[in-house]
Amino acid sequence: MILAGLLLAGAVFALAGCSPVEGPQMMQARGDQCVEPLEVIRRDHMKLLSHEKDQAVLFGVRNPNHSIRGCVECHVSPTASRDDPSSHFCLNCHSFNAVRMDCFQCHADKPANDYHFHALNPHGPGFGFDSAADSASLARDLESIIALETQKP
Repeated sequence: MILAGLLLAGAVFALAGCSPVEGPQMMQARGDQCVEPLEVIRRDHMKLLSHEKDQAVLFGVRNPNHSIRGCVECHVSPTASRDDPSSHFCLNCHSFNAVRMDCFQCHADKPANDYHFHALNPHGPGFGFDSAADSASLARDLESIIALETQKP
């Protein structure tokens, strides 16, 4: 125990003289502002995305403010490549921090076209988006789900 403490203390003293590491160069987002403050997104984006995934998969409820598609539409260039992480907003930071990222095994890793805003993103509705029709459809779907869940077997 004492030996481990001495080794840890030695490592701390050895690393104390190291200079700070400069972070990766990130491309500018295309929206006017992010859906959350920068420090919240940097710290909690995975929690937000995980919570939204659970809500969408389990209950059919989608929050456009925290969707992975919204993030990709605003932050990732249409010319980005998974083969070159420095060209891809998400992969650039995740590679720098040695964080494994499996989101893009299922989700698109770059915008589908040159119109960079998600249809449900409040920063800029997509072409042909009709919020009234989509809200009514969502309400009907939720009513159906609730009706099915409340039925007795």
